[in-house]
Amino acid sequence: MQYHALSLAKENPTIQVSLVGYRGEQCIPAVKNNPRIQLCYVDPFASEALRKASFLIFAAAKVIALILQLIKLLLFELKTPPALILVQNPPSIPTLFIGWLVARLRGSMFVIDWHNFGFSILAHAPERTRRHPMVRIARYYEHLFGRMADKHLCVTNGMRKWLNDNFGVQAHVLHDRPPSFFGPTSLAGQHELFMRIRRQLRHWKVEEKYTAATGIVVGEGETLFTTLIGSAQKSTRVNNAGSRLKTDIVLRDINRPALLVSSTSWTEDEDFRVLLAALRDLDAKWAVNPSPSTGTRGSNASKPFVVVVVTGKGPLKAHYEALIRAHPLQRVAICTMWLEAEDYPKLIGSADLGVSLHTSTSGVDLPMKVLDMFGCQVPVCAMGFPSLSELVRDNVNGFVFQTATELAVCLDTLLGRFPMDTSKLDQLRAGVKGMERWEGHWRRHAASYLAIKEVTKSWCVFGAWFGLLLAFVFAAITVKLSSVRPSIIDPTTSCPGLHRGSYGLAPSSIIGRPSDLWRIPLFCVAATGTLFFSSGVTSLAATLWPTSSTSFLPLYFLRNNPCSALPPMSGTGEGTSGSRARVYANVNVQRPRDYWDYEGLTVTWGDQEDYEVVRKIGRGKYSEVFEGVNAANGTRCVVKILKPVKKKKIKREIKILQNLCGGTNIIELLDVVRDPQSKTPSLIFEYIHNTDFKVLYPTLSDMDIRYYMLELLKALEYCHSNGIMHRDVKPHNVMINHERRQLRLIDWGLAEFYHPGREYNVRVASRYFKGPELLVDFQEYDYSLDMWSLGCMLAGMVFRKEPFFHGHNNYDQLVKIAKVLGTDDLFAYLEKYDLELDPQFDGILGRHSKKPWQKFVTPENRALVSDEAIDFIGQLLRYDHQERLTAQEAMAHPYFAPVRASAGTGGAGGAAAATTSEATTSSNKSSGSSSAASSST
Repeated sequence: MQYHALSLAKENPTIQVSLVGYRGEQCIPAVKNNPRIQLCYVDPFASEALRKASFLIFAAAKVIALILQLIKLLLFELKTPPALILVQNPPSIPTLFIGWLVARLRGSMFVIDWHNFGFSILAHAPERTRRHPMVRIARYYEHLFGRMADKHLCVTNGMRKWLNDNFGVQAHVLHDRPPSFFGPTSLAGQHELFMRIRRQLRHWKVEEKYTAATGIVVGEGETLFTTLIGSAQKSTRVNNAGSRLKTDIVLRDINRPALLVSSTSWTEDEDFRVLLAALRDLDAKWAVNPSPSTGTRGSNASKPFVVVVVTGKGPLKAHYEALIRAHPLQRVAICTMWLEAEDYPKLIGSADLGVSLHTSTSGVDLPMKVLDMFGCQVPVCAMGFPSLSELVRDNVNGFVFQTATELAVCLDTLLGRFPMDTSKLDQLRAGVKGMERWEGHWRRHAASYLAIKEVTKSWCVFGAWFGLLLAFVFAAITVKLSSVRPSIIDPTTSCPGLHRGSYGLAPSSIIGRPSDLWRIPLFCVAATGTLFFSSGVTSLAATLWPTSSTSFLPLYFLRNNPCSALPPMSGTGEGTSGSRARVYANVNVQRPRDYWDYEGLTVTWGDQEDYEVVRKIGRGKYSEVFEGVNAANGTRCVVKILKPVKKKKIKREIKILQNLCGGTNIIELLDVVRDPQSKTPSLIFEYIHNTDFKVLYPTLSDMDIRYYMLELLKALEYCHSNGIMHRDVKPHNVMINHERRQLRLIDWGLAEFYHPGREYNVRVASRYFKGPELLVDFQEYDYSLDMWSLGCMLAGMVFRKEPFFHGHNNYDQLVKIAKVLGTDDLFAYLEKYDLELDPQFDGILGRHSKKPWQKFVTPENRALVSDEAIDFIGQLLRYDHQERLTAQEAMAHPYFAPVRASAGTGGAGGAAAATTSEATTSSNKSSGSSSAASSST
């Protein structure tokens, strides 16, 4: 959060940032010394007696104390309403609630920066699991207020997927990166640091153990790691101005110990016993034992001495310090210390190797300590968990381990011949170099995302204030009616030891007699219930009358001058990473809300008894498809029975089909019905006698392919002109009745309305037809995605290679594309839109030159390949979605000239076109299923 504050304050001189945190926590010097960053403190609630008496009561008192402090600070001490409130999660309780409440009361944007989940940390305690009532309540709370935020940031792609799947939240990934002040420490800096912390090292008898293991005594002007050339007097010689004339500090050579660093919060999610066990195994292997025959040292005398420095503070520190002292080692010395903020980067920059024991309670966050180490070009041994691969690549920039034995092997591999042979360390260090720094990464990936602001109307703010007042009035009445005198009293007059102006609350100010404790939850439930009712009314009103404006948004609290909009930050504006459709960008902007607002759709359900199922013809991820008969008139139809999915997805498909009613070559939606008992919805479509594409496509002539591609383009042009992206164009979703020369585009379950500047889910389209924008997680895609998919279809048909790009997974899919289109254009595309490849591509992508399309010509497909076909495919299959042909431009391409000429002369193509035109005129709506497409013959 401190890095956010620095980036905001540096980028725009008009921004004032207020950073809120616990008193006693130290900020980095750059934050403390920045005049545009105001540090605001709340006092931590501490009462060991109450904690021991009842953790539940202690937790409730702590939450209430924090709520009162935050409300006082945010509503009354910050005179200027913040433009945005950004809350880092965790902690979740009560910060998410307070952030949302204050944002609504003061008309601010509410943004959550997800680093982990509070409920998963709560569940990590030995006495609790994820099914524990407290954990389930915490998860519901986090889910509820998480969905109320206006925007979301998260730190990994895995977390973005989890939030979308479990909370229904669309988050923007902003990977943590080390700031610029993390880097290798100079020799002079190392010497000065080690001299300063020498007392802490001696406290752990590190030098004494080093001397016992090596026989070398560290002089007074030296350190364990650095020594001096010549005398100490020479090394400190200064000129008349007081500056050093010459630096005579060097690293020790053959006798230098290895410096291993680890940073921990000393909590249960980092099992320090793993490191202790690994070091004991390592020490046992390296131990120097006298030879039985000669009494001299054994061969292990050449093994290095390792100094392990563990920084941080936390509840389990004393416990592990006792374990360290109880198990002394011969060639390893372990010490713990707490460093000043400015010394921590210096220590990391002096280290040879880092260790991370972070296991992640959620499995989808990343350890910040590893980023600090990478910023200092220090390789890392890290304990593995699901999302770690987004940061640490095994045997590239570090080693990944799961057990103490594996960690011991890693340490022996990297440090076994230290400092004489550091080749493996150097190899890993080379993999760390070049990591992007926080400042540039934030400017490229966060600045433009935070540049859009929705301003709450003043009457909505009034409604929120009124709701808050109503909540507490109702709560007070509820407590009063309980016929028991409330225990919530004036702390400044009734509580000894609590002075006016203090942020803290004494336990007695909240809790009266033990028999009165039930009034606390009664008050909270009454207040919260009323507040939620009022906020619901306010949210409904905001939905009915939305407004928006553009300005730059801040960190935890970003304040600007009253009655003035914040100017966009330098170099951001819409941001170079933004994108906008070249055609039909404003279709939905210009149309009334009820055209695209499918969540407000009221579905009129038909009678399920009107249709009889004949046979199953296919299935998909979200549906099962049957051939059916209309019982009233005997006509055949297709019945698509939907599996349990979110209601808004069902409404979206129905709304899109209704909007595309009568569209060219778009499947006709006849009816929507629902089972009266199970409430399972079904969509009824026109029946198309389809031939499976795997059977049909190999038989098509060059003229057939041109004709059907033109018909498919007509369908895409119609839906695009109506502001709709199909997002799943593939052979399975193109029904062809070859006998009647009839084509229908089906399966609109993934289709979506296009709004410029909006970020969409990249988990759409089938793998073989996914555009590069989806594979590199570019969320501001548009209609051009459908054009890429059409290009893949055409390439497969023309070159008789189905599918044309055959990747085994999404990562391999991009590799297959790069082997054809080359990597130079891919990197240019990434640079143009400020995109960053997933680290997993580093070891598999490689470098490839662009392959000429003629390379795919074979004797089997030569009759289908023409200069126009190659040119047409080349203009569709381009990395940059802005450079692809639009549907309208594609229809005018010379590739379709023979079809147009045939239609004009009334030849076979013209007859076919006429037949299709008549069939199209009789059609009305749209939809279908990928499974139906493949088997509805």
